[in-house]
Amino acid sequence: MEIKSIDKTVDELLASNYYCIPRFQRPYSWDQENIMDFWNDSIADRKSNDDYFIGSMVVFPGNNGYLNVVDGQQRLTSIIMLLCALRNVFEEESFNEYALGTQNIIEKVNNKNQKQFVLKTETSYPYFQENILKYKSSGEPISVKPEEINIKNAYELLTKLIRDSIVAVKGTPSMGAERCKSEIEKLLTSIRDKILSLKLIFIKLKQEDDAYIIFETLNTRGKDLTISDLLRNFITKNIRPETTDVDSAKMTWEKIKDVINGSSAEIDVDTYIHHYWLSKYSYLPSKMLFKEIRLVIKGPEVQAFLDDLYLNADYYRQIHETGYIKWSQEEGAIKASLNALQVFKVKQQVPLILSVLRSYRAKSLKIKNVQDIFTAIENFHFIFTAVTSTRSSGGISAMYVKAAIDVDNAKTSEEKVRLLRDFKAKLRERIPSIDEFRIAFNEIYYTESMTKQKQIVKYILTKYHINYFNALPIDKEKTTIEHLASQRLISDGLPEQVCGKLGNLILVTKEANSEQLKSKSFKDKVKMLKKSKYPLDEYLEKTKIWNGETIGERTNIMADEAYNNIWKIS
Repeated sequence: MEIKSIDKTVDELLASNYYCIPRFQRPYSWDQENIMDFWNDSIADRKSNDDYFIGSMVVFPGNNGYLNVVDGQQRLTSIIMLLCALRNVFEEESFNEYALGTQNIIEKVNNKNQKQFVLKTETSYPYFQENILKYKSSGEPISVKPEEINIKNAYELLTKLIRDSIVAVKGTPSMGAERCKSEIEKLLTSIRDKILSLKLIFIKLKQEDDAYIIFETLNTRGKDLTISDLLRNFITKNIRPETTDVDSAKMTWEKIKDVINGSSAEIDVDTYIHHYWLSKYSYLPSKMLFKEIRLVIKGPEVQAFLDDLYLNADYYRQIHETGYIKWSQEEGAIKASLNALQVFKVKQQVPLILSVLRSYRAKSLKIKNVQDIFTAIENFHFIFTAVTSTRSSGGISAMYVKAAIDVDNAKTSEEKVRLLRDFKAKLRERIPSIDEFRIAFNEIYYTESMTKQKQIVKYILTKYHINYFNALPIDKEKTTIEHLASQRLISDGLPEQVCGKLGNLILVTKEANSEQLKSKSFKDKVKMLKKSKYPLDEYLEKTKIWNGETIGERTNIMADEAYNNIWKIS
């Protein structure tokens, strides 16, 4: 790799070349804190004759005489925006010649005697060109896209900082108009000169391939490169644009981001890429992922890899946000299991869930096979994770990944079904004992002041109601949790953790809870529930006295029913 480096001022940098932010770069990412640091260090707190070093800039030759920026895009873009903001303030203060002179730094004549912006960005087009670089644009402003919000905010902040810097001059008492104008001129030209005298190390690479290697090893002002940054670079390196106007790889990548980032669920692109890899290729930590991708996915395979990544992004969102698509009535149990796993806040199972759903969508697994394994996974994590909070040493995650890859590689539907059946057996082997479960089940509480476990309590009561009473599925949104021993009794000596136990809870309609059962005694509540034909379990039917002891007994009965029947892995 041939590298040439020289010291340059910003003035020399902008006068000598045209620059392009290439497509493999991530969008502009500086926030308000970055801008304020840059402004204070390089402008506000710096004397005019002080040298100020702003780091390095790495480039390689691009098309049409441009130099593509590998490292330094955040600083260069911010400098150009600062010059654009200064140009506008020059004009606002009636220094039109200075405004034109500044624009001639931003937009200079090329060797064809045509005006050309000194910086173009393939990651923000045409917003950056039309709304910021262009001087006195006559057209309609271009709307800002989500990835351009940081550019818009930074430009507005830089403009405000320049305007604020002349407020003190204008507010000086007893200063005549002519002197005030002269002081403002000095201040604004001082800002311009400070910008242009900033120094950096200019590093020019010989070829583009070197740039991709450098990109993977460099960070920009503390913003570490993520898996998605590196993968985007890898993809754009291996899939060239079809024409100057059509960049299909970039378009597909943006679609993947839109699918994942548009979800109401707490998912992100980096985690998705990791889970996708675990579901098809190998078990490894996220910090080793990109290195493995480069080793496994060779040049000709990158397009297929990108297309599959896009296809699976849809499945990944369905897993975490079941409302993203419309499920058939027959798929109701699948949807319910996916929702339950979200309640449990567990992620270990995601690679296998993704692998199974992928096979199902490809019609190599039947709905009954998917429902069976999803229910088994739901039941396992209810006992293992949601109730007993058992910690895994890592074996569970590795077990899921191996099963996911095996299912993905299986050639026939029969082989996939066999693998899933074997995996269910492994889950059964890892189920905690009933004694562990019963103890943990007794430690689940819900009262008006102890609401942390409300979601899991409602899940348990809903599932218990459906399975114990062979009832139809109920809408959790239309039900509320009723305490058989009223919460008012807490102030009369009933321990809150006893009142909040599952044995003291049932699900009823919101209307019944608020209008009929509210504040009634246990005896009256049971009588009213029987009258309304609400299904009661045998213990409630026969119990006459309701206190801490009977609440505990019913809790244990519910625990045994849950472990042995409702959440049993069949």
